[in-house]
Amino acid sequence: SYTIQVGAYKNQAYARKMQRFLKNKGYDAFVTRSKKNVYRVQVDRFDRKKDAVTMAQSILSKEKLKNFITRLKLG
Repeated sequence: SYTIQVGAYKNQAYARKMQRFLKNKGYDAFVTRSKKNVYRVQVDRFDRKKDAVTMAQSILSKEKLKNFITRLKLG
């Protein structure tokens, strides 16, 4: 499945702050941690890449947040 990454932080507090901002806007935002301890802020889960692209474009235009589509990896 796919997700939209809107941020990556070495500081977990920054990642959580961005997650709260997005949740308050109505997005299904969550934080994952990479093996290198980078906290990734991601939005929603999609089976189809084209659905992720549509949402990513909406986030860019509405929230002015640069983002990219990535495969959902846990860990």
